Amino acid sequence: MTAWELSEPDGQSLYQKMGLSLHQILSITATDEPECFIVRADITDSLGERYETDYASRPNDNFGLNPLIRKALESTELTVRPYVKPVVPAAFVKREASRRIIEIMPEHVQRNALALAQEAVQLHGSDPANWPAELKGLNAEIQSKWKAIKAIRAKSNEIEVMQPVPDDYADDRYWQDADMKDDGK
Repeated sequence: MTAWELSEPDGQSLYQKMGLSLHQILSITATDEPECFIVRADITDSLGERYETDYASRPNDNFGLNPLIRKALESTELTVRPYVKPVVPAAFVKREASRRIIEIMPEHVQRNALALAQEAVQLHGSDPANWPAELKGLNAEIQSKWKAIKAIRAKSNEIEVMQPVPDDYADDRYWQDADMKDDGK
């Protein structure tokens, strides 16, 4: 006896007692996992609410409506839509670039560096050669970090236009020559 055939002595199915109903399967879409599907179904849940929903159905899942869905899948005439690999959005790549940039120079340090540079220009002019030695040293450190940040931005731009953007876009091999970590100076 299978789960969807279970009935109580009063003749009601286990699903009827739980208030679960599968009214119709509307569509079936494959996933990247064999024999697992995203099933669009018209159901009634245990609270008595009826609605259409996406249901992830796996072959050995005996919970909820899945046994009914699996039985219905055996007899449906619906065509299984193929799995379409999701596209990695450019925003994910930008987020990775931001993470790498903040690793090199946290945002508060970036703001402080900009304020320091503005003050140096106002007090000593735009040519760093005319700045005091202490400011020249700080400027050299800051410029080294800005160079690394610009390299990360350039790598991010390259990755964002890849067709498709690789799933492993955060792997260091895509960012080589861009990450110049802070060496503590």
